[in-house]
Amino acid sequence: MPTQKAEAIKYWKMTCDGIDSIGMFHQCGLPSMQVTATEFKVWDDQTKPLPLPTGVQPSFGDVTLGRGVDDKAELWKWISLIAQKGCNENTVKEVTIMACNSEGQPVQEWKLTDAYPSSYTAAGLAAAGTDVLTETITLKCCDVQLGGQGGLTGSV
Repeated sequence: MPTQKAEAIKYWKMTCDGIDSIGMFHQCGLPSMQVTATEFKVWDDQTKPLPLPTGVQPSFGDVTLGRGVDDKAELWKWISLIAQKGCNENTVKEVTIMACNSEGQPVQEWKLTDAYPSSYTAAGLAAAGTDVLTETITLKCCDVQLGGQGGLTGSV
């Protein structure tokens, strides 16, 4: 049996088309997937119903990222574009979220297809202290893959 190694995550990084690579997210709520199946009943030769799951419908949970702000305001610009133009081929993006170790190497990569921000929050703290201004963004998406696998379109 191969040995498993738990690797500490130092930070999260996000890349997507049209937005510079954004790193140093200190918090990431990873995506989830739920599969709902409609039940279809058929009867066996003893006239007993046999429920068969059919019409499987997957759905994906939101991804929430948090970090200290910078002067580029890329996330604010993106959600503002969605607010003004709506979700279309120019505003939704393929997003890659990477869990990075202390050397900056990706330990795990998640690909979100047709992703867009659904919520943005900035939090300010005491101005005279040493607190960091933070921002949190929540992303919705249509498909999720982990390392190119799973979801609706990845290999299984």
